[in-house]
Amino acid sequence: MLSTILNDDVTVKPKGYQQRYTFQQRSEESKRIMEKYPNRLPIIVEKSSQCGEDIPNIDKNKYLVPEDLTIGQFLYVIRKRIRLPSTKALYITTASGTMPPSSQHIKSLYEKYKDPDEFMYLQYSGESTFGNLSFADFVSAKRSRRQREAQP
Repeated sequence: MLSTILNDDVTVKPKGYQQRYTFQQRSEESKRIMEKYPNRLPIIVEKSSQCGEDIPNIDKNKYLVPEDLTIGQFLYVIRKRIRLPSTKALYITTASGTMPPSSQHIKSLYEKYKDPDEFMYLQYSGESTFGNLSFADFVSAKRSRRQREAQP
């Protein structure tokens, strides 16, 4: 669970990866990883602080991503990892708040937004794409509307 409830009903969220480890620890780890896996990029993925409780927490934050993977493909990996239903949209932003296009290769994003410790930090967030409707209800409503519009 992302938060721990204390006796005084105060919610304390765990620290992010950058707060849990010193710069030197992070830097040494990223260099070790990149030496061992030269065609992969070290990426840290964390849930955005603005993200609601309806988006699940991720169980794994550290990823070694192939250089030729696109953002869209990486989003698919994250979506599967958090078991996000198809009725929810998933967004990824960089630490600076930039939302990259899904066709962009992760390597070009990494080169532009990597941290001095050589990790790239991404946050995920999401929202309901169909309001309170399930996807099946949405498709059914859209089909009914088309049928009504097609009638003279």
